[in-house]
Amino acid sequence: MTVILVFVVTSGSYSQVKHNESYLKNEIYGSYGAASAQEIASYFNNMLTFPISFFLLSSESRNPVGPVMFGYRRYLNKQLSIGITGSYTAYKTDYHYTLNDSLIGTTDDKFYTVMVRGDYSFVHSDYFQMYSGGAVGLTNFKSNYADSTSKSVSTSHLAFQVNVLGVRVGKNFGAFLELGFGYNGIFNGGISYKF
Repeated sequence: MTVILVFVVTSGSYSQVKHNESYLKNEIYGSYGAASAQEIASYFNNMLTFPISFFLLSSESRNPVGPVMFGYRRYLNKQLSIGITGSYTAYKTDYHYTLNDSLIGTTDDKFYTVMVRGDYSFVHSDYFQMYSGGAVGLTNFKSNYADSTSKSVSTSHLAFQVNVLGVRVGKNFGAFLELGFGYNGIFNGGISYKF
């Protein structure tokens, strides 16, 4: 009888420990985004900056980079996680006269962004997760305008990201894709490692 009682107590405590550790609590990741808020805002800003001369001027973006992101998440439980993400976005824009296609000037824009993020997993298994979340933080914006007189601007402002839907596949090593809007892009996807 004593042996049975010891077995029941021991197996119960073992299953409790196993249950508590049934999910991986840390995650590091890297990803690449497309159609970020800063790129979209730059496009509309170009249209609004030259409203009268819209037909006389044209702009063309080139050499886009990012947003390239790296981050860390800590799972508080299977549903909730908090973390930090950093990203880099850069692109150049050439401005031309449309009449003779001559170059007026070029801007070189760079965004260095750090945000705190939170996510809620509404589907969570060892190999598949679906989640939504958001992030808020600061971005440092640097812009250099090169023409006959070069000008530089450096400023910091609020950065954000709303992820409507994220999907991750894999246990320790995995791949993910997120759909949302903000400084990480409308689409962003990458790889991650949980431990």
